[in-house]
Amino acid sequence: MLMFRNTLLIAAIATMIAPAFAAEWISDFDAAKAKAAQENKAILADFTGSDWCGWCIRLRQSVLDTPAFEAYAKDKFVLAEIDVPQAPKLSPEQMQKNRLLCEQYNIQGFPTILVMDAEGRVMGGFSGGKTSLQDVQAPLDKGLENIRLAQQAATQQGDEKLQTLVKIYNNIPAELKENAAYIRDAILALDPANAGGIKTTLLAEQQKEKFKKELATAQSPEQALAMLERMKGEVLPPNRTELLMQLFTLKMECANTVEDLLAAKAILLEVAETMPDRKAAIQAAAEKQFANPAALLEQIKTYRRKTK
Repeated sequence: MLMFRNTLLIAAIATMIAPAFAAEWISDFDAAKAKAAQENKAILADFTGSDWCGWCIRLRQSVLDTPAFEAYAKDKFVLAEIDVPQAPKLSPEQMQKNRLLCEQYNIQGFPTILVMDAEGRVMGGFSGGKTSLQDVQAPLDKGLENIRLAQQAATQQGDEKLQTLVKIYNNIPAELKENAAYIRDAILALDPANAGGIKTTLLAEQQKEKFKKELATAQSPEQALAMLERMKGEVLPPNRTELLMQLFTLKMECANTVEDLLAAKAILLEVAETMPDRKAAIQAAAEKQFANPAALLEQIKTYRRKTK
């Protein structure tokens, strides 16, 4: 009986203590921004599929829902959960808001964790699963550092501001760079002469985003193909290989004649020219793939008929 009472006492104490460790995750993003502004904190937004994404669930269980993470985050972040579950546990209105936020922030996969300032501007974060506080904390700390640098940049001008903005931009992970277009554009405006040495990279990233948005409006593979053929004439060198590969793929998909296939082969050989270390292998693969264009065309047409 005494043991039973002690067990009940321990359970009661655990219940009383638990809320002290429970982090508050806000589902209303506008409310999270308002709270961050009021408390002078950053926003940590967890874009998640809470009931179907294995890595999301594992990240929560192994890191985000632990007392150690809550202690780390308490004085730094307002925590926002942008959930896209399969089960109907959110209202249709909330689901629609969350889906729009995923589009707004270019979420390509779950989980994605974004560090933002109180205005909702992305300053860092990461995508993909992580299983330790140490692995999570490193990119989050870099995002917090970027917020501090952005506040510093707001008081600077000229070359000093340029150097700070470049540092912020370089700190943002490659997979989140699309969310940092506002920083990129500010750098380009401050550095028309390329004194910072990254103008070529930034212009290529700017063009890549522009092409991506335009291609997203295509209503058919044929329309996308026409867009890519036009873009080929204006593509910047850093984007050329990727655009040619997209053009080759669509040219093959839309081929109706042997001439179309030979044009696709020519594009693949252009790809080879942009990749000196793989040039010979690509050329050999092209000769093998297009050894019998008429037979290849029939295979493509048969595949199209089966997949319609």
